[in-house]
Amino acid sequence: MSPSSRSRLELARPSQIALVVDLDATLVQSDTTHDALASVILRKPIRALALLPSLIKNKARFKSRLAQLAATDAATLIYNQSVLEVIAEAKRDGRKVILATASDISTANSVAKHLAVFDAVIATDSDRNLIGSAKAEAIAELLGGEPFEYAGDSEQDLKVWTRAQRVIVVNPHKSLKKKMASAGLNDPQLLGASKSALVAWLRAMRLYQWAKNLLLLLPVFAAHVSFTPVLGLKLVFALLAFGFTASSVYMLNDIVDLNADRLHPRKSKRAFASGRLSPLAGLIAVPLMLLVGFAFALQVNLGFVIVLLAYLAITFFYSFWLKRIAIADVFVLTLLYTLRVFAGAAVIEVKLSFWLIAFSLFLFLSLAFVKRYAELAIAERLGGKLLPGRGYKPQDAPLVMSFGVASGFASVLVLALYTNSDAVIGLYRAPETMLFALPVLLFWITWVWFQASRGKMHDDPLIFAMTDRFSQISALAITVIFVLASIGI
Repeated sequence: MSPSSRSRLELARPSQIALVVDLDATLVQSDTTHDALASVILRKPIRALALLPSLIKNKARFKSRLAQLAATDAATLIYNQSVLEVIAEAKRDGRKVILATASDISTANSVAKHLAVFDAVIATDSDRNLIGSAKAEAIAELLGGEPFEYAGDSEQDLKVWTRAQRVIVVNPHKSLKKKMASAGLNDPQLLGASKSALVAWLRAMRLYQWAKNLLLLLPVFAAHVSFTPVLGLKLVFALLAFGFTASSVYMLNDIVDLNADRLHPRKSKRAFASGRLSPLAGLIAVPLMLLVGFAFALQVNLGFVIVLLAYLAITFFYSFWLKRIAIADVFVLTLLYTLRVFAGAAVIEVKLSFWLIAFSLFLFLSLAFVKRYAELAIAERLGGKLLPGRGYKPQDAPLVMSFGVASGFASVLVLALYTNSDAVIGLYRAPETMLFALPVLLFWITWVWFQASRGKMHDDPLIFAMTDRFSQISALAITVIFVLASIGI
């Protein structure tokens, strides 16, 4: 073993067997090599291409070069609490604890320094890829043939487990259990259980966010367009197109924000941040979902495809740049909401009215500010830290609230002016009935910000609106009022 592939700590002959722990998907929930590669592909694509020859010829050298391009921040990783408890117990018993990983030595040392619980570290260096039999041999060399207990997670660990006196398996799946039984490993200690990949993918798609796409129906109702089967089919295609396209954007955002999300109390549970899905798999899924989305879009019309392309282009710039610029990010979010309204107009091939555009912009701007205000409230609860990956500071909260409340009240004013405009003639038989919607909308906006000021607002206003009783009642009331105004009551 080369000097760089293990620490210089000398191991005394243990009175009890040493505990050897794998890193990826064992000690930490994710695969650090996959995380680093995804980061390089997104931020340094040309250098990622330059890594391909080393990936094919020499995986050890590939990992070393990759670690240089995308250093792992051990503080942002999500650690497996069950494995940490096993390590803590071993330390209390006076046993030696060793980190053994196929990841690069620089990554392993970073983790070891952060946790400060390991007596030795063995990992891949530029000369040897420490995986399978190579890892088993390195452990045996380090321990001088002494017995050891090994905690791992994959089929690549079978070569190590067969040499271990005790076996710990983290989140085992069925195929791994069968192979372990075939290898004579019939009594392992199990930590956790494998989780459904399908469920993880569905969560990564954030299907609940598809509710936003119902904004496509707003122009249909506002223009009082007669419903037909052909229109219904077009609307279904449009909703699916926006759904798959938006999900691809959410996934891309999650991969770009991987480290920032891991520092967030809620976002750290997302599929990519938590390690349940590999970011590399996500980078493959993103273009596939885009293809599906635009396949549906082509079934609608050219105008809808153009709006969807605009949405995609703006979200791309938002993900990689605009989200980090305070205030600009909020206006971009507002535009993305409003583009859904434009998309609905494109489906029915009508021109949006000035009133609907103005109302949408002010209302969505208020909701975008709510989202940022809720995140600032979380930052304050975490001790006044900066929002990771954002351009805001906790002291910006009062200004964000004032901008948001003003925008929300402006949307009520636009609606009030609309009810007394010439535009309502011919659309509503009793436009004066629409006046009753004003206090309801005013109440709802006040309620939302009141909850936000009390720290009770979810950092995603959509989830709040879908689950909050008063929001549901307000939405139902406004719908009923507009229906009554339309039929002349």
